[in-house]
Amino acid sequence: MRSADYAELLEPIDGASPCGEPLDYDPGFLEFERATRAGPERQAGDQTVAGEAPDWRHVADLGVELAGRGKDIRIAVALARAWLATEGFAGLAGGLSLIAGYLDGYWDELHPAPDADDGDDQTIRLNALANLRDSAGLLAEIRRIPLAAARGVGSFAFNDWQAVRHGNPDGEGPTLAQVEGAFGETGPAALDEASAAIASCLASLAAIEGSIRTHVGPGDTIRLDPLKDLLAQVKSVIDDHRPRRTADPVDIDAGRQDDPPQPVSGGIASRADVIGLLDRICQWYRTNEPSSPVPILLERAKQMVSRDFLALLMELAPDGAPQFRNVAGLRSLGPIEEDED
Repeated sequence: MRSADYAELLEPIDGASPCGEPLDYDPGFLEFERATRAGPERQAGDQTVAGEAPDWRHVADLGVELAGRGKDIRIAVALARAWLATEGFAGLAGGLSLIAGYLDGYWDELHPAPDADDGDDQTIRLNALANLRDSAGLLAEIRRIPLAAARGVGSFAFNDWQAVRHGNPDGEGPTLAQVEGAFGETGPAALDEASAAIASCLASLAAIEGSIRTHVGPGDTIRLDPLKDLLAQVKSVIDDHRPRRTADPVDIDAGRQDDPPQPVSGGIASRADVIGLLDRICQWYRTNEPSSPVPILLERAKQMVSRDFLALLMELAPDGAPQFRNVAGLRSLGPIEEDED
């Protein structure tokens, strides 16, 4: 099964048990967990050589078979990594869509089950999802996925792009001209597909975080900002190298005389203009200062643009919202409804 067929794994396994049985002690699951681990490091003279990477095609095959018998967050997260390694960003998009579908449609029955002896504590599930932001796991693997390739030179990943942007301080690796040349030789369709796949990844991550907030609450939730920020940086690099499309001609006579005046260049006339400006600022930071935390803060600010005062209060200081409602005499208005991300 390829990642594009992930929806098949969202079908109920059985009418009486839609998520199947727990697989923790199933021999196939134990083999699957072993298969996802990299080989041990080894010494080669004075150098430490990284262990052999998992056989991700084998991991994907095992994971699909297991997912047909039990819906488990741990299996879905590993499938996302396996599909990334074997299919690129389209594979990661399928894996994250699978996780989002699991959380949205099967939270109550999903494996691993919460700890019933500790008030249905969700730690085991949150730990499984936290692997999505593992700097030595998924994040490192994303950095190594080829973004562009050129004949006679090879392929280049986000790691290579960052290195050439900083002048290759170690004196090794490709040059900026080589990387730019590879992007020039990469077909526009491939860049478009990668950009669209990453956009799908970001949408799924928003859905995943939304499900966590809904079922766990703000106090115990996890944030996937490291993964979201990295994907946004990679997408920015890809988008900067996509061919510019010629805009469709505009019929200057089509507008009505009573249309509102358009803002002058650089002006801000709507919330959409605000979001667009924040996007441009984020893109600059991700391209020129990728280690800066500013884009993370601005992405959160973008989510607040459309919210009213009470919704913002719920987001920034949820404990203070009830007191404000009492002081302002808003108790008759019913519960505060939070905007969906």
